[in-house]
Amino acid sequence: MEIKSNILGNDFGRSRSEDGNHQPADTTLQNALGLASPNSMLSMRGHGDFVAANKLRQSVLEKDFGDYLRAYAEWIPRTTPVTNSERSIAAKTRIELAKEAINLPSISEICERRKICQKNMEKIMSVIRRSLEVDSRDYEVSEAGISKKMTIERRGLGILNTKHGKFWQYDFHINDCWEKYSVIVKAEIDHGTLRPIFTNPEELVMRIDSGCETGQVFSDLTCECRQQLHLALEKIANIGEGMVINIPRQDGRGMGLSFKLATLWLQDALGVNTVESATMVSCGGPIDKRTYAGVICILKYFLVPCSRKINLATNNPKKASIFPENGYQITEFTPVLVEPDEHTVEHLKAKQQYLGHKNLLGNDSLQ
Repeated sequence: MEIKSNILGNDFGRSRSEDGNHQPADTTLQNALGLASPNSMLSMRGHGDFVAANKLRQSVLEKDFGDYLRAYAEWIPRTTPVTNSERSIAAKTRIELAKEAINLPSISEICERRKICQKNMEKIMSVIRRSLEVDSRDYEVSEAGISKKMTIERRGLGILNTKHGKFWQYDFHINDCWEKYSVIVKAEIDHGTLRPIFTNPEELVMRIDSGCETGQVFSDLTCECRQQLHLALEKIANIGEGMVINIPRQDGRGMGLSFKLATLWLQDALGVNTVESATMVSCGGPIDKRTYAGVICILKYFLVPCSRKINLATNNPKKASIFPENGYQITEFTPVLVEPDEHTVEHLKAKQQYLGHKNLLGNDSLQ
């Protein structure tokens, strides 16, 4: 079943007043949104705002104008403007956004235009609405000999169409220092539990992918992170199932984006490599602060049994230690090797020499 992501609609054109008579949409909006109220800035901060925003989206999906206005009113009074100018701008913003909702096509119009059966549409929308509900679970995880209770929240999922085929993307929040986890999954999903169905009972291929804004987003040439991500997706697509766990805030080996940017500046200015520059910025302190307990939370959330052997797609064996500590067995390492070029050869050589990465230059010698 192919789920379309643009199935949003509403019959918002007119609304009833308390006496049951229709009134113009603008008047309804002004009355319902309470433009005289100072609580009018749009803001989304924290879990409460996340829930309120989901209510807002759900009211749009269910084409209920009254619920839309109530949800909208619940969402926006989270920040109080401090000046009349801010109040005026916020009020206009609320009216314009609500007008946009009024002009959206209705669900029945979308069904007719796309030749979709109303019953099938409602079935799909029921699943998608549930995907917007936060699903929170607690799990015990051990790392470096310390056991701790962790909370994982699934906050959404949807389909990605990539050059390597279709994948599911899950949006997770975990109560560790990294917080956000994006999991890219190649598998069918159970539309009841919204969990992936991994059909190979013997082995699961997966990769832990630390964030790299400079390389993966902005295509910096001095690292191979972007190519590695795409190579991992290609390998998983060829196998037919598996997943990549991306941890965006682990940029700079967990030291942070600011730290990493400073190292890139040093590399360009002085010609030092990634390890030398990191050592200089940290003044001889740690240069890798990454932890991987959140990865185990995701495996447990997906109900991956400990009997399922893990094929870890990595060149860094240090990422494997978290698995046996939590009952999982690594049976194979799948290399994710990118051919060195003039921009990356020193970077790869340093990772192999100092950080224990394997075979980055085609063999274990430094050449």
